[in-house]
Amino acid sequence: MNCTAEQWKRSLNPPPLVLSYDDFGPESSAVGLLGTRGPENQPVTVHQGGTRLTPGDLRVNMLQAMNHLVLAVRRMPRTAEAQPLREKLRATYSRIYPHYRTRRDAMMGAPFAGFGRGSMNRTMMLPPMPPSI
Repeated sequence: MNCTAEQWKRSLNPPPLVLSYDDFGPESSAVGLLGTRGPENQPVTVHQGGTRLTPGDLRVNMLQAMNHLVLAVRRMPRTAEAQPLREKLRATYSRIYPHYRTRRDAMMGAPFAGFGRGSMNRTMMLPPMPPSI
């Protein structure tokens, strides 16, 4: 099956994912990634670019968001009271993961011009796949 140039471009630049501040857990947990909560519930844009936290415009890198969610789940106590929050963080992770995976698969599936001696393996350039939670 062939992939057109337009399909490849779409997979390299998936649309940003808009989530709420609450999708990253309570403020005590999310403050390390998103900063303090603003006066209104502003949306959080999860995208492939860099993290930018300005008032009214919270943009977070996908890999940073996924790593934050993995650590937040691992640090939570394994009690019945924490189970709903654990499931919410897992659901947020499962919404981000396909977007990250699509771009990574597109990069790994494209021909690479750096063959031969001294070339860098493409997997060394890309961030690693985060673990599942």
